[in-house]
Amino acid sequence: MAWHYLLKHETSINQDFEEYIWIQSRIPNIRQNAIGAMCRRIIKRNKSDIPYGLLYKGNSSFTQEGIFTIAEEENGLTCATFVLAVFSACGINLIDLSSWPNRKEDKIWHGHIINSLKRSSQSFNITDDHIKNVENEVGCARYKPEEVGVSSIFENLPVSFLEIESKAVELRELLNK
Repeated sequence: MAWHYLLKHETSINQDFEEYIWIQSRIPNIRQNAIGAMCRRIIKRNKSDIPYGLLYKGNSSFTQEGIFTIAEEENGLTCATFVLAVFSACGINLIDLSSWPNRKEDKIWHGHIINSLKRSSQSFNITDDHIKNVENEVGCARYKPEEVGVSSIFENLPVSFLEIESKAVELRELLNK
């Protein structure tokens, strides 16, 4: 999920990076294959159908055919909640959503997203109504990419915020080196 109504399917790793970080998932290979198949169905059916939104309660999802269904109280997905929704559609709940805090620093990030939605509204066909709806989500729990990224290393899913937090910080520090 690159942005509002913008899915990307990149088949190669960017060769500009000299180092990569590998996270060894504990999800069985057969389930990983099913997730890959779901991703292919999603990109085939939703290239420009998934809006960007902040609030995720786990109700927006994908059908088995890969079609995005948005929940009434939600306005779209972030890159991290896109991953959560894909895994959920495959029967895997990575994180315990109810354990996630509403952090002060997330409101700052939310503000940057709102400003980005406004700046790119014409380029990405983002309506004023959509922006207002997403503005109403400011202050909700944010699921950071590094938190979602490390969630699959745990044996028992879904994982709580307290279990993930230190591993996510460790990953962020590795990425910032």
